[in-house]
Amino acid sequence: MVAGVTLGQDVAGLKVKLLGDAVFDQDRCWPQLAAGVLYKDTRDFSGVPQALGARKGSGTEFYLAATKLWLGAAAGHNVLFDVTLRRSDANQYGLLGFVGTNGAEWRAEASLVGWISDSVLVGAEYRGKRGGLASPAEGSAHDVFIAWGPSRHLNVVLAHVDLGPIAFQSAQRGTYLSVSVLR
Repeated sequence: MVAGVTLGQDVAGLKVKLLGDAVFDQDRCWPQLAAGVLYKDTRDFSGVPQALGARKGSGTEFYLAATKLWLGAAAGHNVLFDVTLRRSDANQYGLLGFVGTNGAEWRAEASLVGWISDSVLVGAEYRGKRGGLASPAEGSAHDVFIAWGPSRHLNVVLAHVDLGPIAFQSAQRGTYLSVSVLR
């Protein structure tokens, strides 16, 4: 970490379902298909992002997602699989600005989730990053998690997350715990 330096962004998006329904069409062979667009604006672009070679403070991403749900598929348990193709010129998801040594690229993302019970899910996620700056290097991000939702008012998520190198920090991994209490 660099003392006194923060990274942030504002994001606005739109997603449209194109075909199918993950829940109601789960017994059909095709997945639910959706397309989306995200507009991202990097905060403090003139600081670290620009110093590292980012050429723009904002960018637009386009993606196509295919989601398939199988009810009772694995020993009677539900399984969800999602694969997404995202076209982006973001550096470190946009935290370090946009464009750099190369332009927009298509990247793959995937999620696999299984229900252990009605209230416990386990899963894994992967997201590729494009490596658009000459330095620092970017690597893919991935996580494994377990989520527990004993009621509609309480959710707990425990995960091991590896974000790959970010802004010259090579070991961006650790444990994540989220507890949400809703009214």
